[in-house]
Amino acid sequence: MEELEEKRMTTISRLFEEKKTSWWDVFDASEIGRERKIIASRYIAPNSEVLDVGCGRGFFSFACSRRASHVTALDLMNGKGRTGWWDEFLQTAALLKMTRRVSGIRAGAAHLPLEGGSFDAVTSVHAIRNFEEADELELFISESARVLKRGGRFVLAESDFESNGFRAYKEFYAMRIKIGWEMRIPPSREIVSILRKNGFSKIRQTILDLRLKYAPVYFPLGQAKLKGLAKRYSHAKRLLIEEGEQHPPVSVITALR
Repeated sequence: MEELEEKRMTTISRLFEEKKTSWWDVFDASEIGRERKIIASRYIAPNSEVLDVGCGRGFFSFACSRRASHVTALDLMNGKGRTGWWDEFLQTAALLKMTRRVSGIRAGAAHLPLEGGSFDAVTSVHAIRNFEEADELELFISESARVLKRGGRFVLAESDFESNGFRAYKEFYAMRIKIGWEMRIPPSREIVSILRKNGFSKIRQTILDLRLKYAPVYFPLGQAKLKGLAKRYSHAKRLLIEEGEQHPPVSVITALR
């Protein structure tokens, strides 16, 4: 597996060189890249020290690196479709020659292995749905309050499932919760309540309707059958054909420490 991954990265690097195309060219042209860039440009201050929790392959971490002085990218990386993501994150950091500006830590969000008052911003972008326990969000917000500097900014971005429409996306997401692949994203009022409980102020929610066009996250039909969801799965696929690939708006909740 490692040999195949190494060959894949070598092939990609060769193609980039031959086509005079950089990783940033591909990232900037993608829907995911456009979203991450917009969020980073709006909420990350220049020359700041950033902790990106639930970094995944590092897309938001690298977007932040264009503004921040340093980004600490943190993720547990424990499966559920994320096999190989940590290696991909490390390889991308090396490819971009950013190993000094973007560093990685494998850890969970509930207990951040970092000193208090260390960061100007703590971010989490499309990550809380991957938390494993119901109380992990509250623990994460509590830990964020601890590691943020006084006056530091908390930034939480997730799909806005409270918006109207986007039936196909919501159906696939609901089934992923049912089979245990993702957690329920709490309503914004619950998140705001937890932030207040942990001493955050100037809490604000902004809805960014970026008109993204990437599809809902699929999972194997076999998993749906095992959970008795085959009919619901077929219904969601029909909705996707009817509606096209539409992503809900993004809810960004910010608060100050």
